[in-house]
Amino acid sequence: MQAQRLTAIGHRALRSLSTQTQTNMAASPKIYHGNFTPLPDADLAALIDAHPKPSSISHYSYGTAGFRYEASLLPCVFVRMGIFAALRSASLGGEEVGAMITASHNAEPDNGMKLADSHGGMLDAAWEEHAVSLANAPDSKHALALIHTLGDYARGHHPTKIGKHGNDKQLPKMVVHIGRDTRSHSPPLA
Repeated sequence: MQAQRLTAIGHRALRSLSTQTQTNMAASPKIYHGNFTPLPDADLAALIDAHPKPSSISHYSYGTAGFRYEASLLPCVFVRMGIFAALRSASLGGEEVGAMITASHNAEPDNGMKLADSHGGMLDAAWEEHAVSLANAPDSKHALALIHTLGDYARGHHPTKIGKHGNDKQLPKMVVHIGRDTRSHSPPLA
């Protein structure tokens, strides 16, 4: 039941900001390409509210190992980090970023997510702080405020042409690669 509830959490979050030009090579990795006007705030809020931060977590932290917790505590992080990864790519003008779903050597019940910047290394320290802020936003209102700030940053650093309908909300191109390990709960989280 838990695995069914977690199915496609990461996909829904990325689809909320990217088009479905998805490359699916068998099971993994998945690559999302997007150049898209974000979903309306109400739709993003509904997605975030559908996966609230568990009351048992006072504060998610992100370190060199990324976010690492018992798998059932991670759906809210995965939804928010799917959106975050797309925004990070947009902030880099469409350079590829990655999200790896793995708990590495931790116990089987655990899982986690580590984000990689376009150079293949660790996420920029300033952006780690944004990731932690988004993961810990108490509700969709606070999460949306940060999403808007990051989207504005991306648009300010990589402006897109305003379409014939005057849409100035379009984000720059986004490319996110998602990888995962072989834990039983990793495929549904990916």
